[in-house]
Amino acid sequence: FKDPGVRFEPLKFEYIGAPGPVNNKLWVRADLGIKSIDELKKARATPVVFGGLRSRSSNVVVPTILSRAGWSVRSLKGYKGTSKIMLALEQKEVDGIWASDSTLRNNRADLIDNKVIVPILQVRGWEKGVPLLYDQVAGRTKKLLNLVLAPSSFGIPAIAPPGTSKARMDTLRAAYAAMVRDKAFIADGAKRGVYAKKPLGGDAVKKVITDVINDSDASIVKEYLAYRGKKKKKKKKKAN
Repeated sequence: FKDPGVRFEPLKFEYIGAPGPVNNKLWVRADLGIKSIDELKKARATPVVFGGLRSRSSNVVVPTILSRAGWSVRSLKGYKGTSKIMLALEQKEVDGIWASDSTLRNNRADLIDNKVIVPILQVRGWEKGVPLLYDQVAGRTKKLLNLVLAPSSFGIPAIAPPGTSKARMDTLRAAYAAMVRDKAFIADGAKRGVYAKKPLGGDAVKKVITDVINDSDASIVKEYLAYRGKKKKKKKKKAN
């Protein structure tokens, strides 16, 4: 599918590697007193509001998908940066945010450390006692979230242009693999909340992307684009 802001075929690129999975979480203000997913799902007079950036951002799309699946949540988009959302949380303008540890720690680690916000749902099972997102959804909702959250399966990848020679790719991949195992790199990443717990090689990254594409039929892609405020363009008919 085409998107005015994205004009490339992901499988044509050469992938060097990636730091590995990212644990995105659904965070809420502790003072709301929400202790379980059931409390978040049940109908309430005022839905729990999650701050977000723009329509295509996962911090807008994920709460919107959960809302349409019947959860008592909604997105409030339009913030000009994660730091603005964190300020809105502190000022009780919004109730929560969908974000990774690294995103929050690089902006307002104090809100986590002082338990102003707490995680109520996570993508990976890395934090004890926090339920898994995929245990709470099924069917189309799960497939939609798989597509939206695909990047969190490998983190930010290092990419080379299409057609890069095998010899150069072998060199780049070897250097990347050495970097993500380097103790200084790991320590520096930990300071920023970035944990290369399970780094992936280039072939593994490409396989994840291929699997997501193959699992996303046309109707799932169309629905995904609708959540992002985009319409799949129709092919123009050729004149006879």
